[in-house]
Order: sequence, then C-alpha cells, then structure tokens
Amino acid sequence: MFRKVVVLTMVLMLAGFGTVLAQGDVSPPPGEIAKDGYAEDEVVVEKGRISPDLANLLYRYVSSIEDVGNGKVEIEGTTQTHSSVESLTVEVTLQRWTGSEWTDVTSVRTSDNNERIATTSKTESVEPGYYRAIGTHNAFDGHLRQTETTQTSSIIVE
Repeated sequence: MFRKVVVLTMVLMLAGFGTVLAQGDVSPPPGEIAKDGYAEDEVVVEKGRISPDLANLLYRYVSSIEDVGNGKVEIEGTTQTHSSVESLTVEVTLQRWTGSEWTDVTSVRTSDNNERIATTSKTESVEPGYYRAIGTHNAFDGHLRQTETTQTSSIIVE
C-alpha cells in the first residue's frame, strides 16, 4: 500500500510539474511586473527645472498599458508642453516579451501643430504573455526641440 501511495504521489507531482512548465514557457522579463493589469510611466516637469542647455519644452509626458480583458490591451500616450508649440507628437509602441527580448507588436502615433497637448490610444488583441508600452514624446518650436521616452512596467495578459 505504501508503495502505491508513493508512486501515485510521484505521478501527481510530475503531472503538476508538467503543467507549470507548459504555462511558463517564457521566462519573466527583467524589471517590475504590475500585478493589477495596469502600468504607466509619467513625468511632470516644472518650467525652468531642467538644465538651461535642454529645450525644456515638455511639461508632462506619459505612456500607459492596461489589460482591458478578453485578450485585449490598451496603450495610451500623452505629450503636453508648457505653452503652444509649432509641432507636438506622441507615439506609443506595444511590445511583447519573447523570453529573451522585447519585440514590437504595434504602435500608434498622433501629431498636432500649434497645440499644447497631443494624446493617442489604441486597443489591440494579443496572445497571453508579458507586455509593456514605450512612449516617444516630441516637441518642436522654432530652433528648440525636445524628445523624451517613457517605459511602463510589464503586465501579464492571461
């Protein structure tokens, strides 16, 4: 009887171990993983707080990613300046972790002229895995140009 219990226990343990391996084919990405399905990276800069040799046009720039359910994620980005500028853009790229590197899935971009704020978003159907958003924020006014990047933590889509 003892032998049957040990064998049965080993079989159950191996079956469970195989399930864990099947679900975890991809090792987690480096860095923080948001547990609630939402992550954002936001920077707010007070006017005059940046070094004088930088353009100092951008006031607020943010990118975010959210698991909205049913195998879909939403990426969003905002670029905001202290005052209206000649050209303002925001581009947000959705990336998926392959187990060894981040690869681009899709991106969305918007551009505005003579405005203070540009916002964009996109909802994308995805496979289960680890995802993050990368934002590129640009402002141009006369001879001044400023480009900044945001990067969210990873989220898990199941």
